[in-house]
Amino acid sequence: THEFRKATFLGTLLLLFLTIPAADAARWLHSGDYEGIKIVVAPEADENTREAGTEFQKYWEKTTGFVVPIVNDIPDDGPLVLIGKETLPPDWRKAYDAQAPGIDGVYLLSGELDQRPVLALAGGEPTGTLYAVYEFFERYMGVRWLTPDITHIPATPPSHIKKIHYVY
Repeated sequence: THEFRKATFLGTLLLLFLTIPAADAARWLHSGDYEGIKIVVAPEADENTREAGTEFQKYWEKTTGFVVPIVNDIPDDGPLVLIGKETLPPDWRKAYDAQAPGIDGVYLLSGELDQRPVLALAGGEPTGTLYAVYEFFERYMGVRWLTPDITHIPATPPSHIKKIHYVY
């Protein structure tokens, strides 16, 4: 039984060692980068998309403690959150159009743009982009809207956000 325990222990260590690179590959953003995020909302965005940007900013502060800016153009540095289909780069826009979420559907996709982390939140008209923001905070940040007056915000943010590709 001692040899069995030793083999089990060594096997567990090997499995843990082999899964560490896979876990890093599945990560979109680490908590050390939370403060540097910039939210991009196109200047021509409609009222619902602008509200989605404001809601993202509000709940990002509530969940991470960081106040991040909303900008109209893609800046040269830092992680980005693209709000609305108008902000999507051409290749991402093609993918969005091919998977069109439909009326009020949501589209959440993470990846890289110029070797920096990017999250795209978009959706069908008229309120899909706003729903995409709420879906992100519920699925990936642990926020729960329990009643109109009660929202649960986790005490600490996640240590990282995994890669995302969610269309509904």
